[in-house]
Parts: sequence; C-alpha cells; structure tokens
Amino acid sequence: MNSISEPQLKFQITIYNAIGLNDNNNKPLLGFRDNNHLFNFCKKLQGTSEEDNIHGYFEINNVHLLPKECQKILCKYNIFNIIDNLELFQEVFIANNNEEEVIGFTDILLDIDNKNRLSNNSSITEYNCFCSIQ
Repeated sequence: MNSISEPQLKFQITIYNAIGLNDNNNKPLLGFRDNNHLFNFCKKLQGTSEEDNIHGYFEINNVHLLPKECQKILCKYNIFNIIDNLELFQEVFIANNNEEEVIGFTDILLDIDNKNRLSNNSSITEYNCFCSIQ
C-alpha cells in the first residue's frame, strides 16, 4: 500500500449497479502519487463493452481532464467492470464519498474481494485492505 498521506493527482469515477451504492456514495475519488502512477494505472485498466450487473461497473468522469497519454489509452473503453480491475484498485488511494451513507466504495471492494477469494479458494485466510483517503 502507498504510504503518502495526500495523493498529488486525483480523478473521480462513477460506480453503477454495486449493491450498497447509490447517488450519495457512488462517486469516489482515486488518488495517485504522480503522473507515472496515474499512467500505469490507466495502462492496466481492463475495459469492457459488457456491463457487470452482478458486481458493478464504473466509468471515469471527465476523461478529457486527464493527461493526453492517459486519454489515448482510455479512449478505447467507456465502461470498466469492478471485478476485472479489483487488484488494480489496491494500487491507488480511494476517497469514499459517503456523504449520507455509512458504506463507501472501499467497503464494496472489500466485500467483492472477500466473496471472490472465498469462491475461488476456500482455504485463503488473508484479505486485502483497501487504502482510503478522506
């Protein structure tokens, strides 16, 4: 996990069809240490043309505000399934926007990760901890 307290770069995503998220808590900010961290994240993102209505999916808000090299990578897709990018979320800072809700995006990620690990291998006892900035 990253150890710096405040990321230098941020962008917002909007989450759809994730149980527990609604208009009050479905727009977290993702934070990055520097341009390289952001660029590598964009390069690793797995886009899709089919929405995952079981685990949820997300869109990146205001792609046009990202650096040009990130825009070029991301222009291929508009939709990204959470489950396809679950491990990638461990590499970024996440600021929940749970204004009126107790639950935030990091809770959803942890829940999906736990269910995914248990369904793939019931002997796994370690769980990932998602970093959150507030």
